Amino acid sequence: AFATGAVIQPLVGASLYLSSDPETKTAGAAVLQTMIVQSTYVFLLKGITGRPDPVTDGKLENADPKGTACGNSFDPEVFFDITNGCSWPSGHTSSAVSLVSTLYAFYPEKEWIAYIGYPVAMGIGLGMVDRDEHWASEIVAGALIGHVIGWTIGKNFRVDYNQLHSDHSPKKHFIAPKLSDNGKIGIDYTYKY
Repeated sequence: AFATGAVIQPLVGASLYLSSDPETKTAGAAVLQTMIVQSTYVFLLKGITGRPDPVTDGKLENADPKGTACGNSFDPEVFFDITNGCSWPSGHTSSAVSLVSTLYAFYPEKEWIAYIGYPVAMGIGLGMVDRDEHWASEIVAGALIGHVIGWTIGKNFRVDYNQLHSDHSPKKHFIAPKLSDNGKIGIDYTYKY
């Protein structure tokens, strides 16, 4: 769960973005934008809230305020311990849920994305609780943040894609990231008349 939550979003986003199909490429761009926005929010919230991890196995001998990357505590109500805490919300859960939400909002007709993706994402979150990396409330917060960001970006990318490929679109200007055949990154500007 730990490694999967950290790497699946960029791998899926990059894989989709490298597709030659414009719709799949757009879905990949949505996932990558979600990753940037979601990870920025989570990083800032972790720094602001300063919540320590739970103590491993709940044992007194494992208690060490600086024993983990975020410190640890027996008290789930400790917040704003800026020097020892960086655990709220769960970035792994937020990343996994935002990936699923982005793809499901972009492909709403593909219900299997939700049926498979959300349980897997929550499995990642529950694995973080089981490993004493997070309190349960951090998983809930990460899931909610990930869903809102992912759903919003996925839905907006779907609307833009549909308008770009519609003969009746009122929208005329489109800007999107572009990866050339030789690996250079640029911007694609499309004007529809």
